[in-house]
Amino acid sequence: MKDKVLSFGILGLNCASCVSRAEAALSAISGAQDARVNLATQSGQVKGIAPIIVVQELAKAGYPVDIIQAKFKISSLLSKAQIEQIAEAVPGVLSAKANLSESCLEIKTVGSIDDLREALLLAGCPASRVDGGVSSKNPVNENFFRFMWSAALTTPVFLIEMGGHLLPAMHHWIIENVGLQNIYILQLILTTLVLAGPGADFFRRGVPALINLRPNMDALVVLGAGSAFVFSTVAVITPKILPPSGVYFEAAAVIVTLILLGRWLEERAKGKTGDAVRRIIGLRPDTVEIVDGNITKVVPLDQAVVDDILMIRPGERVAVDGIVVDGQTYIDESMLTGEPVPVFKSAGDIVNAGTLGTTGSLKYKATHVGLNTVLARIAILTEQAQAARLPVQELVNKIIAWFVPAVLIIAAITFIIWLFISGLGPAVVAGVSVLIIACPCAMGLATPMSIMVGTGRAAELGVLFHKGTALQRLQDVKVVAFDKTGTLT
Repeated sequence: MKDKVLSFGILGLNCASCVSRAEAALSAISGAQDARVNLATQSGQVKGIAPIIVVQELAKAGYPVDIIQAKFKISSLLSKAQIEQIAEAVPGVLSAKANLSESCLEIKTVGSIDDLREALLLAGCPASRVDGGVSSKNPVNENFFRFMWSAALTTPVFLIEMGGHLLPAMHHWIIENVGLQNIYILQLILTTLVLAGPGADFFRRGVPALINLRPNMDALVVLGAGSAFVFSTVAVITPKILPPSGVYFEAAAVIVTLILLGRWLEERAKGKTGDAVRRIIGLRPDTVEIVDGNITKVVPLDQAVVDDILMIRPGERVAVDGIVVDGQTYIDESMLTGEPVPVFKSAGDIVNAGTLGTTGSLKYKATHVGLNTVLARIAILTEQAQAARLPVQELVNKIIAWFVPAVLIIAAITFIIWLFISGLGPAVVAGVSVLIIACPCAMGLATPMSIMVGTGRAAELGVLFHKGTALQRLQDVKVVAFDKTGTLT
């Protein structure tokens, strides 16, 4: 386990301070090496730690690991115990359960499904996914649901409190018919539901961060929304202590709702930055036509193995890397080489996965499948470059480390000044405002997302960065030289 790098998805990463806390939690594990967390890809990697330990420690820190459940159809003469042992030896696999009577294997993993399939194939147990692998959560859908839930509860609070400023007549009518105290109680109930429901995650992560004296963005939300809520609740329940006219339930509810809106939009943006890798992988066909003597059969791509004889027809994409054994056609290799003119292929020539057949049909023998194809290696290189941490990111992290404490100090100073100028009510509003508008997410997110967009777009154009740092060094390039064919190598 010491020499194996474990890569996994992480849920709940919303800002640069989240990344710092998650990295600190990983680095604190005994034996952990090279712990890295990436905000844009919502992923992490570490060396030398068992996956179950990673899951447990990150859960304690408030950042659960994305656990994938998948079901495989298997074909093997190995025993149940042997298959499970092979599967559980793959980095990231938490559990494996084989059922030989149904020829299936169910697994839970935080790692790569393709790595597991490759390991099973090498052990003589070909496996094809039945369900495609199901992630434990969809951050985009989850954040959208939380935002809509919060908005539905917040809208009445906002309209009741702020509508009176726009339509005084409506405000007077509500007071006369409902009663001012009843209005405050209704706002208290709705705001409590907002904070305890869709806003609960802020408190679940922010409160421990405050207790451990390592405040993050969630801690700012907790202090901002929590201060407004506690102040207003005390004013309603014990009006002798604080004036009931100074309630700010709408501030607490709107804070949570707007931040949830921002989180949803942020998750959508993160999802789009990974489109480049998905488009590269999407060049592979879902099925492949295998030739067995005079019989051909179409099977899922996962079932193709080395030395299979495969068929490609006009307009179809090459499924795996191989060598032509019969037939001839022109292959469009522009996605690999950038050359716009299709290349003639006949017996003995090499074809690569993802390239497009134009005219004619041919048969080819598979030489590389799965993660070993050129197309898969391009996707892997692109993902590695996207997950890289550039030198400029270290500067950003240093700034962010001081940012949240600085915001807390400024908020405290603002509160004290307004307390002397205008009293307790306006002081609370001013202090809370400082807490909620100060967010370093842009600094922490801009660099990794720029890397993802840049390396992804470059990969689509045939330019691969072996290391992410090369992207930053590219800004110092003064001359780019092409050969006579217009190719850059």
